Amino acid sequence: MPPAAVKLTEEKTPLHAVIIAEPFTTMRNPVLFPLSPITPSADLPYALLPICNTPIIDYILENLVENAVNQVTILVDGLSEAMVLSYLQEHRTARGKPWLFSDAISVRLCTSGRPITQLSDAAQEIVEQNLVSAHHSFLFVPIDCVAFIPDLRGAFATHLARVAADPSYTATLLCTSDCDALHETLHNVLVGELLQREEGSAAQRGGLERMETTLPDDGFSAVEYAKYRNYAVPAVPRSSHTMLHIDLASQTVVSMTQLRAEAGPAASTQVNFHQKKRQSVRMDLQPTGFLFCTAEAVPLIEFHIVDVYNFLSAGLLGTVEISGKHFGVLELPHTAVVEPISGLEAYLAANLNVCARRLFPFTRESCFADPQASYAVSYGCDTVYQHTTAKVADQLSGPHVVVGPAVHLTAVDLVGTVCGADVTIGEGSTLTSCVLLDRAVVGRGCVLRGCVVGQGAVIGDNVVVVNSIIGHGCVVRAGGGGPRLVVHHQAIMDCDAGDRNVALVGAEGHGREIAVPWANPCLPTTTLFTEDPQPAAEENHIEEDPMEAFRHRIWVYMEKGLLNPSNISACKYDMSTACLNYSCNHADLCEVVTELLVEHALKRHGDDVPAALEAIRVLFGTWCRPFYNQYVTERDGKDRLEPMLGALEGVCAAIYRKDCPLHHSSPRLIELLYNDCDDDMYNERGFCIVSGDALVEFDRDITDRCETLERLTNFKGRAAAPSSSSSSSSSNSSSSSSSSSSSSTDTEDADMALKRDEQEEGKILVAQEAHAFIMNVKSFWSCEAFVRSSRTSQ
Repeated sequence: MPPAAVKLTEEKTPLHAVIIAEPFTTMRNPVLFPLSPITPSADLPYALLPICNTPIIDYILENLVENAVNQVTILVDGLSEAMVLSYLQEHRTARGKPWLFSDAISVRLCTSGRPITQLSDAAQEIVEQNLVSAHHSFLFVPIDCVAFIPDLRGAFATHLARVAADPSYTATLLCTSDCDALHETLHNVLVGELLQREEGSAAQRGGLERMETTLPDDGFSAVEYAKYRNYAVPAVPRSSHTMLHIDLASQTVVSMTQLRAEAGPAASTQVNFHQKKRQSVRMDLQPTGFLFCTAEAVPLIEFHIVDVYNFLSAGLLGTVEISGKHFGVLELPHTAVVEPISGLEAYLAANLNVCARRLFPFTRESCFADPQASYAVSYGCDTVYQHTTAKVADQLSGPHVVVGPAVHLTAVDLVGTVCGADVTIGEGSTLTSCVLLDRAVVGRGCVLRGCVVGQGAVIGDNVVVVNSIIGHGCVVRAGGGGPRLVVHHQAIMDCDAGDRNVALVGAEGHGREIAVPWANPCLPTTTLFTEDPQPAAEENHIEEDPMEAFRHRIWVYMEKGLLNPSNISACKYDMSTACLNYSCNHADLCEVVTELLVEHALKRHGDDVPAALEAIRVLFGTWCRPFYNQYVTERDGKDRLEPMLGALEGVCAAIYRKDCPLHHSSPRLIELLYNDCDDDMYNERGFCIVSGDALVEFDRDITDRCETLERLTNFKGRAAAPSSSSSSSSSNSSSSSSSSSSSSTDTEDADMALKRDEQEEGKILVAQEAHAFIMNVKSFWSCEAFVRSSRTSQ
């Protein structure tokens, strides 16, 4: 699109943003959130979580106003509605009016009829309440992120240009570059390795005390290493590292992999490059959660989709072969600042960055705009803000301190600390990198570091709290004469008196720990440089059959659908992703699923053939619409023969062994696939899973394969099968005895080939038993076609 057209689109196209005002949880832990039990809670909705005493929703809306966003829809659930509505109606913004009455932007609040714990819940509400206009794009905005993103309008125009150029283009994910942090982390890793080498050299020379006087082998001394000192880089990133494989020509994402601690060690990811395609693999791009999305893509967010990453990786990339939809990324300029609230450390860091004006101009300017300013900036440090009603005995040296309304401080040491309204801190206490919400009380002589203290919470005298969250209304107090109370890496919630943990909160305390606290899923950045997957030793390397690996992966997904049929649709998308990962097609998928369904019924019913056949009929009927129908029918209603042939192959593969109870039941099983597992589906289109055309094509293919085997081997079809197997076994036995000195690898390859030959022969034999049934179907359809043509001619 030419620059003039881009500018015109940028100016005239309305930009609508949808803020999902509830954070998303994870499937691993569906109860807790990064700041539980502080928020979300009945006392503090997530949208009102304060960053430097200003709710997070203010920062988000200010950013959207600065980017000329026309309309904002805020979606909340029923528990948050009253408090969020009251705030948006009553609290004046930096622009002079409350948000719901603002002249700068149109803001409306919508209430969800269901709890919002994942993206699919929000998507259903967007569709049901018709929150976005059809055939338009809008902006998904996460609530758990404080951001200063310049020129959102320009990014929106780029997204619209991509959509106009490619109708299948669905979404654009906004990303920031983490390149500087990666470089600094690599620097630290290398410096650490050099220091270890020097310490080892010094120890070999007689002790560490000689390090500064003895040169190691590389010619550097410990004093010289000082100029290579470590950079201050957070050990754990704010968001999980994501590897993006991008097609540079179309700017679309080919693959997307997120490194998360809960997923275990990262396996090697294969990326195929082509000489004629310009591609790039980026590890430095951090997804922000901001997503331009077409309205048509919202219905693609199925019930199992947790968040934006899950939607893009499983919902779009996992179904690109089915839906044809894809997405791209857009790197934001280096001036963009994004602070995701992904945990306790990230929340504290966001407060510090606001104090440092890193998110300027979103530090609450309305506090300084009144005729008489509410806050004053300390003349000793320009990052210390003190409310005019606060009572502070001594000047605060800071840095990065906010003292809210009616706060009482006496001889305290505060660094990187934010105090809400009516907070009291006792004499001699030291607080570093902490946030105290409204009405919190800290006693005398306390030490707090890296903590969040909830509304109305009380911490008694001489208590040490480190890297912990103290919930609303909790009391942590040891009582008179007891040892000093230390709370370390805990999340404490309010509770009934009988449930309190005295060992944790003290004899006079009130509260208990969260049984399964939230765990940060982000892997340390150093993992990218120090724990790369290592190839297996050559002698221990066993090449896995790719089809067996694919089969195992499909069974893992199928188990969910077998336990609960409502999960089949979700399993279907996971299976499609597995097809892409293992370079398989839909025919392979239908073959494996059909084979596994038959085997599952056989395991449950054993030699009871009627019960097994009935169980298979029920399974085929259960999986017919949510699974098979997606693959055997095109979007325009045309039949797809390849997946149908795969399903027929799967039936034969499941029963090809002679000891299988259903070895002679192929006609009945094929009949189930054709017309006896879903009566409604058969009445709609004339077949259930496989059509008459597919049956005829399958029979023709079996005939060709049988002729090939008869020409190349001594295989003679159904009648001669026993002697063929016997002679084959005899031949293989004599061959094995004559080649006893061959390697074990060659023997394993021969066994695998023999197994596959036997399977092919067995599949042909059981398929031949269904020949008569298939011919009857062919005759039936020929008569039907003749009748239809006669009626047409009349």
